[in-house]
Amino acid sequence: MSDLILLGYISKAFGTKGGLHVKLINPESVSLVVGSTVTLMLKGAEPRVMTLSEVVPGNRIYFAEITDRTTAEKLQGAELYLSRADFPELLEDEFYLGDLIGARVILANGDEAGKLAGFSSNNIQILLEIETLSGYIASVPLVDAIVLDIDTENMIITIDPPIGLLEPLD
Repeated sequence: MSDLILLGYISKAFGTKGGLHVKLINPESVSLVVGSTVTLMLKGAEPRVMTLSEVVPGNRIYFAEITDRTTAEKLQGAELYLSRADFPELLEDEFYLGDLIGARVILANGDEAGKLAGFSSNNIQILLEIETLSGYIASVPLVDAIVLDIDTENMIITIDPPIGLLEPLD
């Protein structure tokens, strides 16, 4: 499954025929194409490979395997993965977040902060999940004010977080 890239999340069902709203990590993504297969992962369930049967404007989709709202509602919160082979070619200055997992994270002053353990979304922005040196997982917004540089070649992310962002709440 290492060639799977997180594309987004199923946010909710719509209509009576099993339609689903998708919250894409990259809202400008054009990767949802009729006929393509995606893998859905929902906590506590086995991964499911599904075929897109219809893509509707507004990030709404239908799967060939889902034909009713009740079944669609059970997929709320599922992560939507697409095979790397189905993604478009990247431009020179682009990268996939999944390729950065394990990257060193350093502070603007050069001090080691930890490593990138993953990423998520809070429905407003992408969050870098940074495993700090103490083992705490800190959620750091992927915004220019905090993430100063992403060096994909050397796998180094430079951040300037506000005080306390990398520390657990007591």
